[in-house]
Amino acid sequence: MVFRRIRSTVRTWSLLLLLTAALPGPRVQAAELVWETSREAALDRAAAEGKRVLLLAGRNTCAFCQHVKTVVCEDPAVRGVLDQYYVPWYSLIDDSTEWHPYAVGLIQFNLPLIAIVDPDRPQQFLQRSTGDRQEAEFLEFVQAWAKPKPPKLFLQSESGGQLFLRWTTDPAMRYRVEVSTDHGDSWQALSDDLLGTAQPEYLFPIEPAAHARFRVMTAHAEADAE
Repeated sequence: MVFRRIRSTVRTWSLLLLLTAALPGPRVQAAELVWETSREAALDRAAAEGKRVLLLAGRNTCAFCQHVKTVVCEDPAVRGVLDQYYVPWYSLIDDSTEWHPYAVGLIQFNLPLIAIVDPDRPQQFLQRSTGDRQEAEFLEFVQAWAKPKPPKLFLQSESGGQLFLRWTTDPAMRYRVEVSTDHGDSWQALSDDLLGTAQPEYLFPIEPAAHARFRVMTAHAEADAE
């Protein structure tokens, strides 16, 4: 009798262990987007990270605003683009006027106001939209500017008159220096592809020329210096 009870107990525990093993583990949720709440914080962070700003201006009581913020922007495909290329900024339209420059020309519009802003030209918008959006169209909207920002170029003079182009490099990028002497109508390569270095800046020697305009090309963007 005791032996049968032990066998019965062993079978019960075995069944429980099998059922437990078959149950799926806890679902791991990715952390929600971190939305900056001020223009200054969004622009500073975007400049520091080499990204652009995605502005969403609306109200907490606006159903369309909350749909875009908490559903559309958290869609996995959309989220992947935002995480890599954008700093999200949520502006409450009744508490702030910082979103006003990006609504210029709009007399009446549906919320939310959505705008892409370059931290190098903070008073302008690159692209904007208004009203509710679904995942597919919103993804297309943010993908339009989903590319690395071009490096800023500087002219640096060394003793002896040697001029250099100077820019911040990324080891994961390749660069090509080009020159134009006809105001940008045509360009000629000055270098082969240059691999970004681990050094913070790259110096490329150039020869001064009248009306010369230089640019550095990357896989997705370019920067100009005159």
